[in-house]
Amino acid sequence: VPAQFVSVEGSELGPHVDLPLAATQDQLERLVNQLTSLQADAKAEPVPYAFYVNEREVTGSLQEVVKTLGLSTETSLTITCQPLSVFRVRPVTRCSE
Repeated sequence: VPAQFVSVEGSELGPHVDLPLAATQDQLERLVNQLTSLQADAKAEPVPYAFYVNEREVTGSLQEVVKTLGLSTETSLTITCQPLSVFRVRPVTRCSE
């Protein structure tokens, strides 16, 4: 399936890519992190993303979304990428009473 990743603001996150219909959310996330790290020329930590096609969230594979929405695999999909918040837990180093 030809696809274009765009940010929530509408800017493109790299070139058009051909994706397999079996691509999952985790695989899309890795690909977008690679595309954004190439543009930034930095070795930043991976960012978790949520993906949307026609305002429908991709939770399984692209095939499920394409089938549910009745989209053609011949036309280019616009996949909106929304970065998710990253919460980090730091270990306790000292306890006080």
